[in-house]
Amino acid sequence: MNMHSYKYQCCTANGEISKALEKLSSNLKIIADSSRIKILCILNRESSCVCDLACKANLSQSLTSHHLKDLKSIDLLRAIKKDKKTIYSLSQKGKEVINLIFKIKT
Repeated sequence: MNMHSYKYQCCTANGEISKALEKLSSNLKIIADSSRIKILCILNRESSCVCDLACKANLSQSLTSHHLKDLKSIDLLRAIKKDKKTIYSLSQKGKEVINLIFKIKT
């Protein structure tokens, strides 16, 4: 993700907030939840199913599923069906986002 790609897409000539900025703001709201960041950090280390993620993140399975749905909706996760389980991992975009978060953290 190139941070400079938003430089000229954010505002229109008359200063109104554009759709690109609204989408960016919406995506940042999804990412900004501490439980979702925790899930991203866990998936940065290893792929995992909902039950394992819930245990590692100390969350209920239903709440973990909700967070995964939101993270997947902005293309940060990949989901692969394996037998009766769905295995989640970071997408390329998810890896870039978590790396940016680590840079902000330090």
